[in-house]
Amino acid sequence: MTRQELVDSLGTIASSGTAKFLKTLKESQEANVDSNLIGQFGVGFYSAFLVSDKVAVSTKSPKSEQQYVWEAEAESNSYTIREETDPEKLIPRGTRLTLYLKRDDKGFAHPERIQKLLKNYSQFVSFPIYTWQEKGFTKEVEVDEDPAEVKTEGDGEPKKEVKKKTKTVVEKYWDWELTNETQPIWLRTPKEVSTEEYNEFYKKTFNEYLD
Repeated sequence: MTRQELVDSLGTIASSGTAKFLKTLKESQEANVDSNLIGQFGVGFYSAFLVSDKVAVSTKSPKSEQQYVWEAEAESNSYTIREETDPEKLIPRGTRLTLYLKRDDKGFAHPERIQKLLKNYSQFVSFPIYTWQEKGFTKEVEVDEDPAEVKTEGDGEPKKEVKKKTKTVVEKYWDWELTNETQPIWLRTPKEVSTEEYNEFYKKTFNEYLD
């Protein structure tokens, strides 16, 4: 986003997208346009402050040479916008959202918690969502055994040799993992959607336990 787009989109709760979302939805329905509006507006952006002391939005628009940072604190009624000057924090384009979690909400930073939330609430979002996850693979490594005495002919003095053996270890590493691999249920042909998939979508969407 540009600086002006930051002001327009995140300046107030009223302009965070709800009114524009409803207006566009109505226009698309009247025009009989099949438009996927989910994720196009900032509806719900301010819910981030429920678990955060501070929220920072760093963004670089292709229409601007500058990268801007929007910051606001949960207990404040104002926000700041500044130009990013730290070379290590510059991004080519796009937006980086940083939540400074409250002490009691640090658990939301755990990778498994993030992945579970995304699977529950963003599984059917039509664009890919990746999470930073710890992964591992197994490999064989050599380990030294205690030296074993081996008798030799000639001088009669025993010689020691080290026997080699291997064990399986898990090598840990971090990488991005696609979290929402399912195509949105409403974009698929009805005949291709099974009863189990309908039930799963219904239960997750409406927090129901029955089919």
